[in-house]
Amino acid sequence: MMKKYENVTIIGDKNNEAVKKTVEILKKFDIVPAFERKPNPISVNIEFTFFDEPVEKKEELVIYCPLLIEDDDNAEAALNFLKHTNHGLWVGINNGVNAAVAAVEIMNIDNEYEEQLIHYREEMGRKVLESNK
Repeated sequence: MMKKYENVTIIGDKNNEAVKKTVEILKKFDIVPAFERKPNPISVNIEFTFFDEPVEKKEELVIYCPLLIEDDDNAEAALNFLKHTNHGLWVGINNGVNAAVAAVEIMNIDNEYEEQLIHYREEMGRKVLESNK
């Protein structure tokens, strides 16, 4: 993980809402992700996975974003989540936004995205404060 990554690869359905949010956030940082079926060894990979799918340990850098189907039981899904998280970097259920931000943070090893990240965090802070009013 301690090397410079130049791009992001998404492994998931382009029509999924979490995937769409990931792409939207990456575009704020002028990052256009590639869509592939398997991880790219020279990319930060974001893989969207359902809990009933086996998640094999990979050599590539992968940020996993678990997806919850509407009819999934939340308690059972949380337990399944724990079973899957023994390797890799995981974000919250259906949280493509956090997956995208994590990818940008990883790609920021040389501070290329530092100013944009600062502005993004400030914007998110303002939104939180406004919603608390």
